[in-house]
Amino acid sequence: MTSPSAAPHFDLSAMIAATEREILALVADRDASTHGLYEMVRYHLALDGSGASGGKRLRPLLGLLSYASITGEWEPALPGAAAVELGHNFSLVHDDIEDRDLERRHRPTLWTIHGVPQAINTGDALFTLSRVALH
Repeated sequence: MTSPSAAPHFDLSAMIAATEREILALVADRDASTHGLYEMVRYHLALDGSGASGGKRLRPLLGLLSYASITGEWEPALPGAAAVELGHNFSLVHDDIEDRDLERRHRPTLWTIHGVPQAINTGDALFTLSRVALH
């Protein structure tokens, strides 16, 4: 009888941090003309350096762990994890507008700061960025 092998240990904090780095690479300023848009994206994701909570990043973490359960490594799945998080946040921006939510994670929602049209544009940008992450 063989003994069951020990499950590998994964540092969940490191996985979340790596996901956030992957996302930050996608939402970095490209030039002055897009600064405002990316600034709104980073604000909503709480990747604006404010120290605010951006949520648990549970969805990308589950994707990374699923990939790791099959392959034993998680790093190659980072683009997919970023895509999942960006896609999820696209829906949150639009949901905040539809429900007229004033706060998300104890901060003013994007639309209450920048108005509905800019929040819609930002949500749509998050959707587009989620597809860019996969490519």
